[in-house]
Amino acid sequence: MFKFNFNIDGPESDSNLEYDSTQELQKKNRLYWYDVDEIFLDKSKHSNISLYKQNSKCFSFLDQQLFVVSYEKQIKLQQTIKNSIKNADLNHSDLVTAVYEGGAKIWECTEDLLIYMLQNKITENISGKLVLDLGCGTGLLGIFAAFNNAIVHFQDYNKDVLELVTIPNVLINLPFNSWLESSQMKFFSGDWSKYVEATKNSPRFDLILSSETIYNPDNHAKLLNTFAEKLKSTGLIYLAAKTHYFGVGGGLRQFEDLIVRDNRFKSKIVWKSTIGVCREILEIKFKS
Repeated sequence: MFKFNFNIDGPESDSNLEYDSTQELQKKNRLYWYDVDEIFLDKSKHSNISLYKQNSKCFSFLDQQLFVVSYEKQIKLQQTIKNSIKNADLNHSDLVTAVYEGGAKIWECTEDLLIYMLQNKITENISGKLVLDLGCGTGLLGIFAAFNNAIVHFQDYNKDVLELVTIPNVLINLPFNSWLESSQMKFFSGDWSKYVEATKNSPRFDLILSSETIYNPDNHAKLLNTFAEKLKSTGLIYLAAKTHYFGVGGGLRQFEDLIVRDNRFKSKIVWKSTIGVCREILEIKFKS
């Protein structure tokens, strides 16, 4: 099994909790991709904000500070933990295909894209624009866009990631009343193709931000079609990823080849890492 270094201190053992093994979960799911759920924000979700703040850590990206809840502490606080994250935690794995897709930690490429957006003022004129944080995980890309008064939708495969990580991060980083009362910020879980179908009558996005979402080559076409169905004709996509994901086969060269064959988009590399693991950022937009 491919592992992304999901090194966390899991919750203390509890004999009252029943855990499914990776094999059992995959057998049950038979690679059935989760349906779409929209998680609605109400004032009850605001009641834990003080606790979230106590269990958070501040990260700095250039001159931008963002608070992130401790996922480990979130697990310990929950009386009922969804099997998907529970299973990944026990196996110290960031990937259980179609069960858990690694949304609970800050990935290197998310940091790359945050810094790139800051350095290049990507969100400078984004006020009132529609932004999609696709495969959002911790939600930091969308939160940064919301700092600049964008209207942000967050999408992640796992509903429990949205409830345990993304939404708490939104609550501790953004003014509560301004976005809750407007009802413009939205949260969706589930498979990309099902998300596209469920939101087919919704407005398209001016900007789509996505990080570390191409590790599984079997999902490349699904991701590209999501881009095509959710992006405005004049919109932009920024995709941050590793050049190659060892052990699972995905990578940027494969995805670029698909873009060429598909013939709906054009792309260019706008940033490359100079040290460590090879990482890049693609700018993608529709062909004229």
